Amino acid sequence: MDLTLYDPNLSKTSKAVPCDDEFCTSTYDGQISGCTKGMSCPYSITYGDGSTTSGSYIKDDLTFDRVVGDLRTVPDNTSVIFG
Repeated sequence: MDLTLYDPNLSKTSKAVPCDDEFCTSTYDGQISGCTKGMSCPYSITYGDGSTTSGSYIKDDLTFDRVVGDLRTVPDNTSVIFG
């Protein structure tokens, strides 16, 4: 299986998570200071080795095959949010 890096610009279903979205406000225990219409939900993570990463949360649709038994699969999908 070939693996490629995810690029939200190549997805027809990707959307930035707005800063007033329920996911964002629950992640930050309330609305982010300075949140305005059209502003995306930011994230910033510091790892144990001191390196950091930051950006904005993205929501996209994921399509996959779900095993239903007797070696059969059916297509299924869900939305995921990640940074």
